[in-house]
Amino acid sequence: MRRERKNDFYYIVIFLFKNILIYYNKTMPIDYNQSKIYKLVSNKSGKEWFNITTTARLCRRLGVHKLNYKKGNKQDKLLKEIMDDDDYYIEFVEDRPCKNKEELNKIKHQLNVTVAT
Repeated sequence: MRRERKNDFYYIVIFLFKNILIYYNKTMPIDYNQSKIYKLVSNKSGKEWFNITTTARLCRRLGVHKLNYKKGNKQDKLLKEIMDDDDYYIEFVEDRPCKNKEELNKIKHQLNVTVAT
């Protein structure tokens, strides 16, 4: 009986902690000065897909890509090909501070055009 209460308490604490983190992440303002360019590289084909993010850790960004891939969410064709290989890694390219979302999107568009040509 006593052991069950400890387990219940543990799960309640974990649940509350996860919800606090989710709330914290949703309310945090985006710091565009921390923008960075990264790439996903396939070890099998050598294909590279470039993008820009404001996420502090690239491992978190990779986790989001993996989750979207598993859910079947719409993705860039090249990104999907790389993730289909199931042998890829994420790599930091350079810091690219931005002033706002518009500037970030402009850089993102330039990356896609440059890679496509």
